[in-house]
Amino acid sequence: MPLTSQTTSNQSFKRWTIMDYSKAYTSLQLTPTVVAERFIEAVHESSEMSFFISYDTKDIRQQAQESTLRYAKGEPISALDGVLIAIKDEIDCTPYPTTGSSTGGTKWLHEQRPCTNDACSVKRLRLCATRNPYDPNKISGGSSSGSAAVVAAGLCPVALGVDGG
Repeated sequence: MPLTSQTTSNQSFKRWTIMDYSKAYTSLQLTPTVVAERFIEAVHESSEMSFFISYDTKDIRQQAQESTLRYAKGEPISALDGVLIAIKDEIDCTPYPTTGSSTGGTKWLHEQRPCTNDACSVKRLRLCATRNPYDPNKISGGSSSGSAAVVAAGLCPVALGVDGG
């Protein structure tokens, strides 16, 4: 998915960082729209892994198109603009339903509630990145095995999670 259009499928896979995406978008070598389409395809191909409880291809495409337009105008929101970020299902993120923390990411204990507003962390990500207070050149991290698996699989370079333990 993060391979640029100049690479072929038989070349080795490289996990891209936030800055890899940001540089490719800023230089217009790659667009968030292209990455979104590759992401949607990769999620579909890996559906048996159950990385995501829910995702909305229409929402993903719309956000990618808006980001692509901002880069074309030379006006990205931040280095995170257009970068894929997974949000754990128990963190409020419109337009997706929020599951109760007791479900533990399982589909069979799926207790959903409608999400009417983004969580503070999601609002800040939409505006820019929450900065690391010890190193402003880095973003704050998160936890959760599902969020970590998405990053480890190379589907997203960053994910938000929670830790109830």
